[in-house]
Amino acid sequence: QPLAGGLWCRPANYREPLHVTRERLLGLGLEPGAVVLRAAEQLGGAVAALPALWPREVLERGYGELVRAMHQSAARLGKMELHAAARESFLVGEAVIRSINADPLLPEQLIDVVARNELIAGMRAYDRLGRDIWVRFRRSAEQ
Repeated sequence: QPLAGGLWCRPANYREPLHVTRERLLGLGLEPGAVVLRAAEQLGGAVAALPALWPREVLERGYGELVRAMHQSAARLGKMELHAAARESFLVGEAVIRSINADPLLPEQLIDVVARNELIAGMRAYDRLGRDIWVRFRRSAEQ
C-alpha cells in the first residue's frame, strides 16, 4: 500500500531474499528503476499509519462476505437453468478470485489467517462446482 511520497509498503512476511522479491515485482510490472528495500526498523510519524494501510476489519469482513456468497450461490446453482448457473458461477468465482489475488497476505499478527484460508478453501470447492457446470454448459452449446 502507498504510505507517503511514492513509498509503498508491505508487511515483512515473505521469507524470500530481497532480490527474489524484486524479480517477482518486476514480473508484476514494477518499473525497472524502482528501489526495493527491506526496513528492519521504522521511526517517525508515518510509522503510526502503517496498520491503517491494511484495515483488518474490512479485509476480514470481505472474507466472510465472499464465503457466504459462495455458500448461497452453491445452494442455488443446482436449481437454476444451466445458462444462469454458468453465469452466476462465473461472476461469483471471479469476485472471489479477484479478492484472493489482491489479498496482501498479511501475517497472523495482522489478520485472521484462518478466515483467509477458509476463503481459499471455499474457492477451491466452489471452483470444482463451477467447472462441472461449465463442462455441462459447453457440452450443451456444442449440441
